[in-house]
Amino acid sequence: LLKTAFKHINPTSALIFTDWRMWPNTSDAVESEGHQIRQMIVWDKQYAGFGSGFRAQHELICFGARKKPKHDPAVSGGNVISVARTMNKRHQSEKPLDLIVFLLRVHDTAATVCDPFAGSGTTLIAAEQRGRRCLALELLPQNVAVILHRAAEAGLKPRLMK
Repeated sequence: LLKTAFKHINPTSALIFTDWRMWPNTSDAVESEGHQIRQMIVWDKQYAGFGSGFRAQHELICFGARKKPKHDPAVSGGNVISVARTMNKRHQSEKPLDLIVFLLRVHDTAATVCDPFAGSGTTLIAAEQRGRRCLALELLPQNVAVILHRAAEAGLKPRLMK
């Protein structure tokens, strides 16, 4: 899916959430599309996941770019970002709005943001808050319904495309 998304979008940079077990595959896929891995960002969710023993409390974000990106030094920081997870209210892998807004603030170079796996629409809402255009792609009808509802609650009027 990542290769297909890159083929149609052709991004200058990418921030891709991935589990630690998939990091090698994700980073290889990003590099195979002409991006250099610029950073491994760790999202500290502040709460451990379900299960027993050592439970995951973090998720990795693979940051790749075709050329060295410009970052806003006023909002730059370490590569560990601590933002409490949403407890998956709308989607099984929902990201907190504050996390995505922060990532877009630090990496504020692209006029258009694309989320090829939109889920519950967090990136769409965050991009709107940052004054940026967002192309949010989602295949599952139940997720599209969540995104449309959330967008309406935020005062947005998204357009559906086929």
